Parts: sequence; C-alpha cells; structure tokens
Amino acid sequence: MIIFLFNSGFVYEITKDHPHSASLSQNWLKEYGNDEEKIGFFSGYTPPENVASAQWLSTKHDPGKILTIFAGSTDTPTVASFIKAPYDHFSINDLANLTANYHDSYIYLGYIGLNYDLIGSSDSVFIQKTTYVHLNQIKSRMNKTFRIYDNGNSMIYLGA
Repeated sequence: MIIFLFNSGFVYEITKDHPHSASLSQNWLKEYGNDEEKIGFFSGYTPPENVASAQWLSTKHDPGKILTIFAGSTDTPTVASFIKAPYDHFSINDLANLTANYHDSYIYLGYIGLNYDLIGSSDSVFIQKTTYVHLNQIKSRMNKTFRIYDNGNSMIYLGA
C-alpha cells in the first residue's frame, strides 16, 4: 500500500512536493510549477479541448491549397495528428517565431497558451533546455487576425 501511495503521486500531492504522476500533478503545476515544468508537462499531456479544436481545424482544409498553421511545440503533435490531408498539403510552423507572417494562416492557441500564457518553441523538441515565449508577446502581433473558433480553453485565429 505504501508503494502504491508513492508511485501514484498521492504522497507528493499531500506534502506539496513535486509529484511524478500526470493525473495528480496538475494542481501542483498550477500552484507551484515554473514555466519550464508547465511546458514539459503539456509536452506529454493533451487536454481534451486541444483535441476538439484540432478536429475542428481539420475540417478547414481546401484540397487546392496548402493549409498553413502556426502552433506552439506542445500543440503541434495534436494538430498534426488530426489534419486530414497529405503531409505535403499542410505546414505547421513555430508560433513562438516572433517574426512570422500570419497572412492567410491559422493560428492555433492551445490550453497551455490560454491558461498559462506560454507558447513552447519548436527548438524545445530537439534540445535539452525548454524554450518558450509568453502569449502576450505573440498577441501584440495578432492585430490583423480574427478569432474563428473558441471552446473556452483552445482558440483558433485566421490571419488576414
């Protein structure tokens, strides 16, 4: 029984220590987690709202055009999993690129961006150090975009 309590993360949750269980560490993450831990957690956990918005986005593909999407590194695998188009008919770009042009592109903001103000950089997939930008750095550049989808914890914008 004692081993179960430690392995499940229950003891860590009660003592406010860093739990290792995804199901228990969400509350700890909200209260005590730093930005790197939040990016790390959401790199391995996909909230249901992200799945719903990625499924909705998959319906927007025009077979005659390349679907261009900007998403953070924690959201890219979810978006890529649900796009119903051949890989050469869509492009997922790094939302953390602060010089990107959003014209005629979809901007995908997932749970971590909206709830924690964090957008993971695609560099964080290939290097040991987690990199990110804050959502407000990106929102200031989104003045020519229109919100076209919102489920409360995930949003999609269209660049004009």
